[in-house]
Amino acid sequence: MESFIQGLEFMVIGVSVVFMFLIVMVFAMSLLRITLTQLNKYFPEPEEQKAAPASGDNTQEIAVAIAAAYSMKK
Repeated sequence: MESFIQGLEFMVIGVSVVFMFLIVMVFAMSLLRITLTQLNKYFPEPEEQKAAPASGDNTQEIAVAIAAAYSMKK
């Protein structure tokens, strides 16, 4: 019976340690979110430049690409 009680004590201690670690981790992640939000105001990420559409008529190139894809499907 003594080993059973000792096992329960170890279980409670282990679960408590894991629970406390999870609480600390949640607070650390919340602090990191707040910190990164503040830093993003001073160092924003650069916006991506959209590529300009190609000018001209490329109907033949599209037709060739469709034909190639269709022939590979067979």
